[in-house]
Amino acid sequence: MPLFECETCHAVENTALANFWQATCEKRPALCSACDPEIGKWHGQFEKLTREEFERRYPGERIEYTAEPSITCPRCQLRSYNPNDIRERYCGRCHDWHVNMVGDALRGPSRRTL
Repeated sequence: MPLFECETCHAVENTALANFWQATCEKRPALCSACDPEIGKWHGQFEKLTREEFERRYPGERIEYTAEPSITCPRCQLRSYNPNDIRERYCGRCHDWHVNMVGDALRGPSRRTL
């Protein structure tokens, strides 16, 4: 179930329950069913939660498309919205750069040098 963040209210929505793909193709904002003027109401298939509420309630669940720029660590899957982490491709949880993580599954434990 691919999820996205509404660019207006920041609710987490399912791509199949809104006009996400059409909006993406037409370079329009990705809106949840409640904010989309063509739909105009929340579908009720699941509770309407903001991204922050969703991430607190369902840690580890992935939101595929977010309104803000972000980066996801290939090792621990932490999503960071910090512009410095994005620019440097760095994970604050692993304390390592993403370039050092390529092939971690093949190499085994991290061999970081500080």
